[in-house]
Amino acid sequence: MKLVKMSLAAAVMLGASAFAIDNVKVSGDAKLFYGTDNQGTLDLFDKGNSYADAALHLGATGDLLKGVSFGVAGYAVSTLGLENNLVSNTWTGGHDAVVEDNSWVSEMWLAATMGKTTAKIGRMELDTP
Repeated sequence: MKLVKMSLAAAVMLGASAFAIDNVKVSGDAKLFYGTDNQGTLDLFDKGNSYADAALHLGATGDLLKGVSFGVAGYAVSTLGLENNLVSNTWTGGHDAVVEDNSWVSEMWLAATMGKTTAKIGRMELDTP
C-alpha cells in the first residue's frame, strides 16, 4: 500500500483545476490614514488634534468557463486601537459614538461573453471622475 503525501497548496491547485478556474488574478492594498490639525491650544501632532484609521482592500477575478468570468472584492476598516493610544479620534469622526471595525463586499459579479457582446450582472464599483 502506497501512502501519498500532498501539500495544502497542491490540493488547492488540484481543486481549482477540477473546477476549471483559470486566469485568477488577486489584487489589494492596505492603507493607514492619519490626519492632524493645529486648531486650539494643542501642538500640531498632539493626540487631541489627531485622527486615524486603517483600511484593507482585497479583490480577485478569474475565468470559470470559456466566456464566463467572475469578480469579487471587499473592504475592511479598523481603528487598530489607535484611538486609545496615538490619536483621540478616528478618520470617520465617530469617536462620540461606539467605534467598531467594519467590513463589506464591494463587488461580486459574473460576466458572460458571446462574440463581441459581454453581459455583466452583480454588484460592481464604477470608477468615475
